[in-house]
Amino acid sequence: MPEDEKNEVLARSLEEELLYGIRPMYGLYQIKDGEIYRPYRFTSMQELISGGHEVKRENYKLVHISPIRVSDIDFNLSWIFESLNTKHPVGFTGRSPSVSDVIVLHWHEFITAHFIDNFGFVELQSFFANIKIAPSDV
Repeated sequence: MPEDEKNEVLARSLEEELLYGIRPMYGLYQIKDGEIYRPYRFTSMQELISGGHEVKRENYKLVHISPIRVSDIDFNLSWIFESLNTKHPVGFTGRSPSVSDVIVLHWHEFITAHFIDNFGFVELQSFFANIKIAPSDV
């Protein structure tokens, strides 16, 4: 199997674990590589909207997942952002989280996506609009 194909299978497997697994997890999505994605990289929500762009899952790749232990969304978002900026865990393949990245939280049956903005986080209602995330739909 070619390396690109192996990476794609691994990425799908990680995303399935994040979205359909039984453990509470978080995932970090970052803008894909390539010139076509340049307008989205390190761009605030206001700049995206002003430029006629929007946050679309297909422009992102999942670069990291890990279990979470606390149900407080605000605590988790800040902790994830700070910890991934100060010390990359073993197996971390992305860059330090920054503006335009998305943190996904899966806490029991709840899955939420949060855009990292200039100051804080913006919840994204449509990040998984075209994907079934209820385990019973798998």
